[in-house]
Amino acid sequence: QVLQRMRLRRSRLTRMTGDAKPVGVLFIVLGAGAPPQKAAAYTTQVIASARTARLSNPQLPIGLIFDSLTRRELAPEALLGSIFTDLRTVKFNGTRALGSFWLKRLQALAFSPYELTLELDASVTVCSPLLHPLLLKEHAT
Repeated sequence: QVLQRMRLRRSRLTRMTGDAKPVGVLFIVLGAGAPPQKAAAYTTQVIASARTARLSNPQLPIGLIFDSLTRRELAPEALLGSIFTDLRTVKFNGTRALGSFWLKRLQALAFSPYELTLELDASVTVCSPLLHPLLLKEHAT
């Protein structure tokens, strides 16, 4: 019920701004405070996971949200642009005030460019070409 209310609020917000796409998959990479090797390894996993989504669902919008510190450590823009349709940077002011890692992820999710967002973890492998049609069907209801 809470998630449904959050989805409705998000849908209304994106419709008001007029810049949202109906559906999409979103990955979030927040490397602030993490050792550089760990952030780089996670980013590599995200790119691999997003590639599986792109291969099985070529028309599916795939977004990536990252913090400004992680931005410098990401793969070249050309690589990201061939996989992700939406790239967004989130700047957190005073990371201590934001609380836990999960709270930061939820805050980053608020910047989703999609009315209906499926946020995926780096360890996910998308192997069904039905993901995009199913998200569109759910969005229509």
